[in-house]
Amino acid sequence: MKILSNFDTHLSNKLYDQYTQSFGVDKVLVVHKSKMFYYRYVARPLLIRIILFSVSFYFVYTQFDYVTWLPIVFWIVVALYLYLIVRRFMRFLIDYKMDFLIVTPREVMKYNQTGLFNREVEKLHTEHIKSISLSKK
Repeated sequence: MKILSNFDTHLSNKLYDQYTQSFGVDKVLVVHKSKMFYYRYVARPLLIRIILFSVSFYFVYTQFDYVTWLPIVFWIVVALYLYLIVRRFMRFLIDYKMDFLIVTPREVMKYNQTGLFNREVEKLHTEHIKSISLSKK
């Protein structure tokens, strides 16, 4: 999906194809966020909130059937709650799907999509990298 020029869900694939034509498949690397990010910040919290919503829905409609104004208040609260859930989880979903890093022989580029209309791109030319050291335990 593409909204104007800043919200393109296939941007990483397009850039990967463009850079592989220039440098070759073995010299271009695309790094996305892991599935753990998706499970921790999108799937699991959303599932917990859906379960809580279902329990509250069951409780309101089985225990308070004699109160006539309670369902109206309940649906207003549900609408606000769903709005906040969608807003919060869309932010994490956009971070998961559209934040990526491309490494080529000439530069390292980091793409950070925040919202629908804001994308930040940071480029680092490889000739500016003097040394890289890594230690793991």
